[in-house]
Amino acid sequence: MFTDLGIMLGELVKGNELDKRKAKLFLTIIIGFILGGTLGSLLFLKYHFMALLFPASICLLISLVYRLYSKQHH
Repeated sequence: MFTDLGIMLGELVKGNELDKRKAKLFLTIIIGFILGGTLGSLLFLKYHFMALLFPASICLLISLVYRLYSKQHH
């Protein structure tokens, strides 16, 4: 992601058009990775392996929301 974003910024400096959609996606992934790693390490310090319940709960919630969404749109 960092490499692709760097290439895109290099192309922008050369005068080519920036693909804003891709740039936003790459930045979102990079920021999410950094924040997730930081939050995960802080949660681990406090809750040890029980900290894994936090991302597991988020995955469960997302899957339930998707299940409801897909039933309504099919």
